[in-house]
Amino acid sequence: NYSLNMGFGAAALAAFPSSIQKALAIPANNKTGTIQDVEHVIILMQENRSFDHYFGTLKGVRGFADRFTIPLPSGRRVW
Repeated sequence: NYSLNMGFGAAALAAFPSSIQKALAIPANNKTGTIQDVEHVIILMQENRSFDHYFGTLKGVRGFADRFTIPLPSGRRVW
C-alpha cells in the first residue's frame, strides 16, 4: 500500500508543470511559527451563482428551483 501511494504521489508530482515543481521545492519560511510568518493572503472569489453552477444538481441542494428563497427588503424574492 505504501509503495502504491508513493508511486501515485511521484506520478502526480511529475504531472505538475516545471514552474509548480520549482515552487514546491522552495522551503517554507517558518521563522517564528506564528502568524507573523505570513507574507501573503490570497482570496479566491467566483461569481455569485457559482454554488448552483457547481453543486445545484446534487441531492439535497435546493438550487435555482428553491420555492423558499430569501425575501429582499423590497418584498421580491432573490430569484
